Amino acid sequence: MNTTPSTQAPTLMARARNWLYRKGPEPAPGQWARLYGYLRDLHEHEPRILPALQPIAGLPDSFALLEFHHPTLRIYSGREIILFDESRYLYYRLPGALPNGSGFVEPGRYRLRCRAPRDEHDRILELEKTGDTSFRLLGQEKRVLEQAAPPKAGELDYSWIVGELEDLVVRWLQWHTCALAMCSLRLSQPTNRAILHLARRAPRDCPRLANEADTLARAILTPRK
Repeated sequence: MNTTPSTQAPTLMARARNWLYRKGPEPAPGQWARLYGYLRDLHEHEPRILPALQPIAGLPDSFALLEFHHPTLRIYSGREIILFDESRYLYYRLPGALPNGSGFVEPGRYRLRCRAPRDEHDRILELEKTGDTSFRLLGQEKRVLEQAAPPKAGELDYSWIVGELEDLVVRWLQWHTCALAMCSLRLSQPTNRAILHLARRAPRDCPRLANEADTLARAILTPRK
């Protein structure tokens, strides 16, 4: 059956949209828990390496993710942020952002009313957009008066965010490896042992993370002149 251009165009656009925003495969059982727990431990040891990952005040093991780099989420960077814990992921659009990563959020300061997973009350995040794709967290009001309409959030599943968190882990590991290679990182023996322990604990079900962790371990164990 012949298809007229008027009906073919939306179909092609829908296919292109589905390809662009396709989700990756679901993690294997236990894979997500290991990845999340490992990133949490890396961040606890040295949080300054990942400024886009900020803990949510008053909610242990809950984070705000303010910038995205993985291809699955990159188009939303500078338009949305993600609040997540070990089991749930919510995204919030900033003023000017539109569905499917469209729209534009002007640089400047914003007060975003939101509710993180496991939050019992609304909160305000004070954000500053410092560039086209990044936000900076200026402050948090842990509890605010709830309004009639709840904060509007979208919900994510694992397959949307797992690649982004893997990228964060890789970035943390590579930072230490590069600093050691340039001899710009002088660590005490206890700190060296702590980082080596973290490197050896990297999840082995993700080859990319395992390779980066092994590279960091070798950099720590290799004598420097």
